Amino acid sequence: MDEIVEKRPGTIIVLGEVYTGKTFFTTYVANSLLRHDVKSAVVDTDVGQSDVGPPGTVGMGIVDNPIGLMTEVRTQSAYFVGSMSPSGHMLEFMVGMKKVAEDGLEKADLVIVDTPGWVSGGSGRALQLYGAELLEPDLIVALQREDELEHLLRSIPGETRRISVSEKVRKRTRKERSFLRQKTLADYFEGSKKISLDLEKVKLERCYLNTGKNLDPESLGVKGILHAEKIPEGLVIVSENGASEKEIQKLEEEYGRVISIKKGDEKYVFAALIDEDKDLLGIGVIDKIDCEKKKLDVLTPIQNGEKVAAVQLGSMKVKLDGEEVGTVRPRAF
Repeated sequence: MDEIVEKRPGTIIVLGEVYTGKTFFTTYVANSLLRHDVKSAVVDTDVGQSDVGPPGTVGMGIVDNPIGLMTEVRTQSAYFVGSMSPSGHMLEFMVGMKKVAEDGLEKADLVIVDTPGWVSGGSGRALQLYGAELLEPDLIVALQREDELEHLLRSIPGETRRISVSEKVRKRTRKERSFLRQKTLADYFEGSKKISLDLEKVKLERCYLNTGKNLDPESLGVKGILHAEKIPEGLVIVSENGASEKEIQKLEEEYGRVISIKKGDEKYVFAALIDEDKDLLGIGVIDKIDCEKKKLDVLTPIQNGEKVAAVQLGSMKVKLDGEEVGTVRPRAF
């Protein structure tokens, strides 16, 4: 701790498997620095059980007062990953972690990044190694029980300090983790109301829908199509009951790839509300997208939709009570 106070490294990353005390350690360091008039920014990368930032995001907050728990830190910025895990969302996760860490460096004396517990396997190695390369840490703190981080530490440049994990740290069961994820979502969505957004003014992002040139549905020669648009990749259609394989094949012959959406499939899609500066306003659950009327209804605790400039679609479906009710396959929208 004395070394951190004396050297004041710009960026510290805290590595460790799940349930190794990374968040406790981050809290301890932030409080200790505060006693030496050093203001730190903390980056919370646990998208499934977020302490800083809404669920499904990478969040950053400034520790400018002593804290007992990380949940007491007020969120300064957050980036929507779109799921409760970085798995399958590496680009969103990396961009988010880098952006909020940079924001933290601008607003505080140093940044402490509490990294995910995903440290092994091809994707876990990639996440940690490329994440470290992006962040360029001045100090790496490795919390390990034995030598489970050594395969990463040999490839990450910078000063490294190894700390043994306390025997008091308790591992949670899969059932406990699932319950906590649901509770985190339910707590966030408490008091949510429906807001309606104008798709003539609000952009849809992380999807194909509403990004192309509108076509007359009747010109396609397929019954039941409510909305159609030409995109560089091919065609997006929204139909009452979903187009048949035969109908899709017919359209593919003329237009190329066809993104076929059944009306109502958008219900419960996890989403982020973004302002004109690309900052996260909050998260919500899609209730309805009406392409004919250019209207989007979303359930969210954000009370005023006037600042919403874009809606980003996530990759899971969730109810307001936090229950996860499905996933969104790639290119579904």
